[in-house]
Amino acid sequence: MRSYVITRPWDDKYLGVLAAQEAEGGRDEGLPSQDACAMARGLQAIAAACRWQGRLGEAADLAGHASAVLDRADLIMDGQLHPHLIRADCLFDLDRNAEAREAYSAGLWLTERGLGTFFLCLHHLSVARMLFLTGRWDDALTEISAAREVPDHLGLAGHLDGLAALIAVHRQDRDELGRLHGLLDRPRAPGSSA
Repeated sequence: MRSYVITRPWDDKYLGVLAAQEAEGGRDEGLPSQDACAMARGLQAIAAACRWQGRLGEAADLAGHASAVLDRADLIMDGQLHPHLIRADCLFDLDRNAEAREAYSAGLWLTERGLGTFFLCLHHLSVARMLFLTGRWDDALTEISAAREVPDHLGLAGHLDGLAALIAVHRQDRDELGRLHGLLDRPRAPGSSA
């Protein structure tokens, strides 16, 4: 793969272009070899870059292609591959809720079999967000509880607490909000995405 010298290290748009170029290179290298893992990684990276740039339809299509590549391959165990999650998030943001639910379910099924395990907490948080925004608050709280039961590699505890607090506010549940207030006030761990 090509390497680049970054001359503007804080320019997110510039970094996004470089990331997309790297991902496209990985995809192009994987296509002739028919290496499902390489192709899926490249497509997933391009999808993530498109999503970051707000090109949700394109990102959903690319992540769908990556998912299809993985579905045709023998079972791959890889904690970093999670195209179903990218696709589901994009579909939900595009108001394609039924398709998003199916993609979240497919992603969870694959995660339970060893694909995308690093992102399991994020997966539950994403589903909880969808359920919250569609008014299914009890189901959202169930997903938040499930997220708390798995490793939180990305430091998402603050996001889980925040979403639970939003539900408590909507329900005017002062006791739960008081309990969550203490959690929301605690300092964040270094490297946390919260």
